[in-house]
Amino acid sequence: TYKPQMDAYNQWNKVNIDGDVALDHNYTYTGLEKLLTAAESMVQAEGIQVNDFTDRKNMIMDKATQMKQNWQSPSHADLAREAFTETANVLGDIAKDSRFNVSQQWVDKLASKASMIKPDVKLTDQSDSVNAFFDTAQYIVNEIVDQANGMSSK
Repeated sequence: TYKPQMDAYNQWNKVNIDGDVALDHNYTYTGLEKLLTAAESMVQAEGIQVNDFTDRKNMIMDKATQMKQNWQSPSHADLAREAFTETANVLGDIAKDSRFNVSQQWVDKLASKASMIKPDVKLTDQSDSVNAFFDTAQYIVNEIVDQANGMSSK
């Protein structure tokens, strides 16, 4: 089951409804970590085929780690945009599984939220875009879970 991981992500997002994108980048790191852990648990439990999931997750978390390691780096927004874009791609791959009927509009919206991160603007000045990404991701993963639960209860 992936309920504990989903609950952890949902609780994190609820507590951090207007998350603080601070210089330490803990908010962005923790959000990605909880989101990808929930996605990984879902992929494993449901037997969803996602190409190179582990490698892609590791790449995303490597970028999140880089944001935390050097708080003075001017490339945090670049790293976040790359991590968010790949996270959107991973969630899109999960949503495309034939068992689910997740609106392509939501998948496209998540990709759009990822691309709203401007590489030339400090990430700390883009908290609305970061929060919008996590909120949209939450909608998608919860929709997938609801559909998966609906299938298992039939």
